Amino acid sequence: MRHVLAVIAVLLFCQACGGGSQPMNTITRQDALNGVEDYVHRALAVLPPSARLEPLSESSTHECDDPSDHGPKGRVFASNVYWVRDIANVDPNTYLDGLRRWWVAQGFSIVTDAWQKARVITLENRTNGFRMSFDGNTADPSIGASSPCVWPDGKPA
Repeated sequence: MRHVLAVIAVLLFCQACGGGSQPMNTITRQDALNGVEDYVHRALAVLPPSARLEPLSESSTHECDDPSDHGPKGRVFASNVYWVRDIANVDPNTYLDGLRRWWVAQGFSIVTDAWQKARVITLENRTNGFRMSFDGNTADPSIGASSPCVWPDGKPA
């Protein structure tokens, strides 16, 4: 559980929320929620057929108040984390290459690949700022996604 919390902390603190001089329009809160759900559920398709998702931290939005962001207040980000059940007895080496290829095909780049040491991989989609993580530190791995900081209605408040 400690590793899952570490992954959640990485997702929360590593948001692609770059500040700028002029607040810009973004996707909406609902688009961000839909995006994190979509990425996790589509990734499931490249995992072993027995894999199923069980919510660990259901998709929700949180205030984007990271002081290092230097961005305007009032924005939120969406995130989720799911257990990946029914693959505990499957060697991760049999599906990680496929998962990595899927991430690249979706536009993700690896931010941290600590699989050999800590069994954690984090990625960011350089086009839209969404992030994903995969944590294999427990019997059942977990997968999650987070959005960049967005205006709740897509426009600065």
